[in-house]
Amino acid sequence: MSVGEAVRTVCPFGQFVLLLYYHERMAGRKKRSISMPPDLDAQIEEAAKAGGVTYSAWLAAAARKEFLLQDGLEGVAEFEQANGAFTDAELAEAQTWASDAVNRSRRTGAASRRSA
Repeated sequence: MSVGEAVRTVCPFGQFVLLLYYHERMAGRKKRSISMPPDLDAQIEEAAKAGGVTYSAWLAAAARKEFLLQDGLEGVAEFEQANGAFTDAELAEAQTWASDAVNRSRRTGAASRRSA
C-alpha cells in the first residue's frame, strides 16, 4: 500500500492533512531581544518590506554580509602581508571586476530569501 493509498484509507472523504516532520530538516532559530535607536529600527523595517523579507531575515542577511566582508578584509590583509600591497593597477582591475559583478547580479533577477 502506498502512502497516498494509506492516507485515502484513513481519510475517506477526499480531504486529508499532510503531516510533515521538520525536526531534522528545518534550520534552527534562536530568538533574541535587541535594543536599537528608533530611526535605525524604522530603516530596517522599511528595507525589509521593500525587499519582501521579514525583519529577522533582513537582519540575518546584513549580519552574513558583515561577516563576509570581515573575512574578505582579513584575506586581503593576509595576502598583502605575504606578497606586498596591491598596486594601483591591481586595485583598479579589482574595482572594475567588482562593478561588473554587481551589474551582472542585478540582471539575473535572483530572488532574495524570504525568512531568516
